[in-house]
Amino acid sequence: MKTVRLHSKGPEVTTLCEILARMGYLVMVSDVFTTAVDEAVKSFQSDYNLVV
Repeated sequence: MKTVRLHSKGPEVTTLCEILARMGYLVMVSDVFTTAVDEAVKSFQSDYNLVV
């Protein structure tokens, strides 16, 4: 998977959103990396003690 960040768009973002949604971190799946996706990623990282 390539690196995605805020405002990225494409199938990689959709895949990330689908995974986050299945894990309960995100409600809406999209192909755009929004602030909601960014917050979901940060919550996931915090919950799993991942340092970025």
